[in-house]
Amino acid sequence: MIFGEALLCHYTSQYYCSDCHCNEERIIPARVIFNWDFSKYTVSTASAHFIDSISDEAVINMKEANPQIYNYVPELSEIKDLRLQLFYLKDFINTCREDDIR
Repeated sequence: MIFGEALLCHYTSQYYCSDCHCNEERIIPARVIFNWDFSKYTVSTASAHFIDSISDEAVINMKEANPQIYNYVPELSEIKDLRLQLFYLKDFINTCREDDIR
């Protein structure tokens, strides 16, 4: 073990040694959900790997995690409305025959 300055991981809020924390910076998902904060913060190596592994996945349901965010972020509210329109459009397309389209 290396003795030295303990480094704070902003993802886990725990301190790590310099072997486990290399000052990698990532966007913290919870800060996006609750504060709409896309700033990068230093995280431990393990947290960086975890955040990287979920970065392309839709693992957080914003409607359940923070339903009030739609009131504060107009762009997100617009995206929610567009997704709902696409949902209903899918039903229309699936029920419409090809001959009816022409």
